[in-house]
Amino acid sequence: MIERRYQKGELLFAQGDDADAFYLVKTGRIELFDPRRDTAVAVIEPGCTFGEQAVFSYGARNLSARALEDTVCMHYLAKDLQHLLEQQPATVRRAFEMVILQLEMRNSLRALGATHSF
Repeated sequence: MIERRYQKGELLFAQGDDADAFYLVKTGRIELFDPRRDTAVAVIEPGCTFGEQAVFSYGARNLSARALEDTVCMHYLAKDLQHLLEQQPATVRRAFEMVILQLEMRNSLRALGATHSF
């Protein structure tokens, strides 16, 4: 886990990049957007996570992410989380249940066509 600071407008990752980490917003806001249309999909607020698919697969990012203001995020590498899952599954199970619930709620809202802050 690494704390990273991003300046307003800075790109965290681009569509097509390897999905090798997920993020927790500590301060500031992150916009997830479709760069082909420059369309906002979601605004991620402090206390929320994004990029969770990296924990389960090493696919490519389907959206881009940029800081809407100066932002601090915790950056969790997927390989480190996978190792922790193998070594201490009971410790991280509840945390992942919450992340998965948040992801399911976000996907449900997107399916309804919502562009929303999380």
